[in-house]
Amino acid sequence: MPRTWVGWTYPGVDDIGNIDEETDITDTVLIEEHQGYGTDAKGTGQADPFDLNDSAHAAARYLADHGATEGDFEQALFSYNKSEDYVEEVLNYYQTYTEEGYELISIPFQNHAEQ
Repeated sequence: MPRTWVGWTYPGVDDIGNIDEETDITDTVLIEEHQGYGTDAKGTGQADPFDLNDSAHAAARYLADHGATEGDFEQALFSYNKSEDYVEEVLNYYQTYTEEGYELISIPFQNHAEQ
């Protein structure tokens, strides 16, 4: 959602997370000002939601802030996408990977809520 990316204190055009199409949602100053999850993962000066690195890091920050850091993956996933089917599907992938012997890695993220 654009307002999750930019931050919910930024004015929207509706209550489901959309903003004016003319807003530069890659503007890191705007994102920081409104405490959004948009992330400039590669240090390009822009936080592009269509860039795989930026969007993956932003999603990880969001999930960390919503329970994943404490191991509550179900809560974090449901906060991200309010669909029990989605949560179940993602947790099935997680279980498959852990049963295959893959280990979770830690990436040094600062919890967005602590900023």
